[in-house]
Amino acid sequence: MNWFAETFSKICLEIKDAWEAFGTEKLSNDPAPDQLCGAMEQLIELLYRYENSQQQVQPVTEEPIPEGVNISELGSYGFSILENFAQMTDDLGLKTAEYPWEQLSVSLALWMARQGAELYNLGLTINGFASIANQTLDTRQLEQLYLAMGEVLDAASPVVKEEAITADMQHPWRLLVFNRAIVATRTLSPQLMKKAFSAVTEYLPDDAPDFFRQGHGTGGPAKLSGPCSL
Repeated sequence: MNWFAETFSKICLEIKDAWEAFGTEKLSNDPAPDQLCGAMEQLIELLYRYENSQQQVQPVTEEPIPEGVNISELGSYGFSILENFAQMTDDLGLKTAEYPWEQLSVSLALWMARQGAELYNLGLTINGFASIANQTLDTRQLEQLYLAMGEVLDAASPVVKEEAITADMQHPWRLLVFNRAIVATRTLSPQLMKKAFSAVTEYLPDDAPDFFRQGHGTGGPAKLSGPCSL
């Protein structure tokens, strides 16, 4: 969460400058960066307070977490802000690869998974995992990435998993199942490969034969080609 907060704050300033320079009129109907930055800053403060309350290390000066807070809903709100920024970056004509919205989404997803939350918005996170995997050769790092992908896979809402069964190949959860298997192949670990391949067969039995026939691991993990949100 510290990395998330610091990275978001830095990138937010850059987007504000770009928006003020040539995006004010062009994107007048969209939420302004100031609004989105303010919303995320408030959310980050609330997430910190939630984490402290769970660890029972809440500072005396800190306000208690409001009753009835739903951490899954808070996370979904955070993902929607990141998606807004990713779209704004594209609309402003900026080089989207220079802005780590996808990596921020991975960070938020892992934090949420470790808080026991359910994940609904997986698009940016799946793309973030794919980008990391496609730039990583070290088998130890790939093993860590495989484990992180598993955390997100397990934390996905049952609603998302149910939708994915009959959805097309571009559904984020389906893509995560396949991409994790590709990452497992690249780890060269028989144990991880066996577990990942079993998950493909268990979760997506109708698609498993084609996946294995096409030669898993011969290409890099795929990214979503369309909108990231479900």
